[in-house]
Amino acid sequence: CGAGLGAIDLNIIDGLAPYEIEWSNGAVTEDISDLIAGTYIAEVTDAAGCKRTEVVVITETPAFEVTITQAGNTLTATGGSSWQWYLNGVVIDGAVSNTYTITESGDYSVIATDGNDCTSESDVINLILPTSEFEKNTLQIYPNPVNNQLFIQSDFCKAGDMIQIINQLGETVLSVACTYTFMQIDVSALSAGMYLVKWQSNNQSATQSVVVID
Repeated sequence: CGAGLGAIDLNIIDGLAPYEIEWSNGAVTEDISDLIAGTYIAEVTDAAGCKRTEVVVITETPAFEVTITQAGNTLTATGGSSWQWYLNGVVIDGAVSNTYTITESGDYSVIATDGNDCTSESDVINLILPTSEFEKNTLQIYPNPVNNQLFIQSDFCKAGDMIQIINQLGETVLSVACTYTFMQIDVSALSAGMYLVKWQSNNQSATQSVVVID
């Protein structure tokens, strides 16, 4: 399933040691590895001058592909027999089925392994969860996309609450305390990409996706 991963273990059971070994690829050791698919010939000469030839054919296990399909918030991997899902390049703990239901926006991918222990990595797909009605009414942001000043409005925002800007690695890159129901945040220093704007208040929270452009 990968070029250059083949190996040959040669066993010499007759003849008079020591032996002189010469492979058709130029190797002179008994065992050879890191081989591509092909035919390999070993010529073995013992101390008495007797020669024997062995022909070994290495075939390559066909590669396979893993693809992701989406139905609503559920992702399905096709290809392979075991799977590991990733979000923003980080392993999702326990996500080892061929299906995964997303719980947050971000870049999703999967690495699959087949019965021959070959692996294949899917393309990355970017998904944004639909915003719930509660979140729409709780947290309003504009403009979106934004390249300079982001305006945030929340009738629920009160002293002690926090507004966070979170990148796709889950890192908080900006954080401001609620002071008014209407706020303005300068995002011009942020790199282009997708971010989450999160309002947090005790046991309640709401998020909205925002795209920062150059």
